[in-house]
Amino acid sequence: MIRSFCFVGWYNMGCIDWEPWLSRIFTRFLKILSPPVGSRAIATQKKDTYPISTVASLIVAMMSNGSSCLQYLRNLFTAIKSVYYPSNTGDFQHDIVQFLVELTESFIDRVHLESKADRIWQFKPLQSYRLTEQDITDFVNCAKEYVFISIFNKTYQEDAAKAFRHLTMLRPELVVPAIVEQLFSSVNSINEPHRFTSTLSCLTGITRQIVQQTLNFPQGQTYVLPLLISVLPGIDSNDFDKTSKTFQFLKAILMLITCVDCSSAINIPNDLTEVVQEKIINFLDPSSFTPRVSKLLTDLVQTILEANPIETLKYIMSQTCERIEKIRHDSEATILTDHKGDMELTWCLILFSKLLQARGDTLLVYKSMTLSVFHRCIHIIHKKSYEAIANAAKNLLKSLSYVYPIDYRLTVENIDGPFSDFLPIR
Repeated sequence: MIRSFCFVGWYNMGCIDWEPWLSRIFTRFLKILSPPVGSRAIATQKKDTYPISTVASLIVAMMSNGSSCLQYLRNLFTAIKSVYYPSNTGDFQHDIVQFLVELTESFIDRVHLESKADRIWQFKPLQSYRLTEQDITDFVNCAKEYVFISIFNKTYQEDAAKAFRHLTMLRPELVVPAIVEQLFSSVNSINEPHRFTSTLSCLTGITRQIVQQTLNFPQGQTYVLPLLISVLPGIDSNDFDKTSKTFQFLKAILMLITCVDCSSAINIPNDLTEVVQEKIINFLDPSSFTPRVSKLLTDLVQTILEANPIETLKYIMSQTCERIEKIRHDSEATILTDHKGDMELTWCLILFSKLLQARGDTLLVYKSMTLSVFHRCIHIIHKKSYEAIANAAKNLLKSLSYVYPIDYRLTVENIDGPFSDFLPIR
């Protein structure tokens, strides 16, 4: 029955007066979303409940300009507010968090339906029944508190992040500043480290709203640099989850902006000095990282390789090949037949295979040293080392045979030209 109500309500917005029935409808919804306690838990097991997606769609369909549906929704959230707190754990939390996801998604669908051009084959609500800008603002203010609480739910954090992203699509100016301040306050938190990772997961999903400048939210871009600096402590070799989420955020936001070194605009050299080069090589020292973090570092090298393969290979490829040659030269001949392998050699071979994912034309310069590594290491029987050599061969063949773009710029301006012609920071 509820499915029929939802279908009729969604495709006949403005044609049905739901006002006399709102009290009874929301009372039913409250029974569904309230946690099962005592005898109610037994009764709930005996009968089917309404689908959460159907409940959310019907609520959005009943909203209109001047309707009391939004007030009933506020009362519903107030009644179940305590259930949203992460301290209350149980299967029932899946429904209430999923309710936020479905509710915000259905609201976006309706806003999109009412704002796009007319289609003669698609129903469109009456003009007097359509949502106003104030209705959208009121809805975001109504739901955002409970979405913020759900963000810190360890079990359903990803679902809460979806609901949060939906709200930022509607009103970023009401949501983004609060989550950014939450991140700043949780960076150095010792008592609640989970708050940092939870907040960072939400920010990863709303990077487009942060970097995009709109009339209602022009200050979003001012958060970019403070955020990039603030998340750096998240790169922690002792916390894989935090490090992983930090890299995910950096990747998400750096894919949307163009990074240009403008230091030479004030006559400061922008080339890597020997000291900086040495620091990069030392940073990739295999003895400094666990296997998990080593994988993250190779992925990071791969990202840098896509952005600037020539410079990356210049400072890393030669040193990597030399280290492999040195290990083979200094080690005994039994390293080829040793099933235990050598940790440093394995790490270098993995890094070597990642470097061979560069553009084919940039690898031709290193042809001789690349072939030398293959000739000296192809007979290794250690499993991980041999897998690294096999991946290196596969990556090399792909790089030399694939056709792919060599420029991934997000701007049509010539960022490689003199700053007198174009200065990106202006």
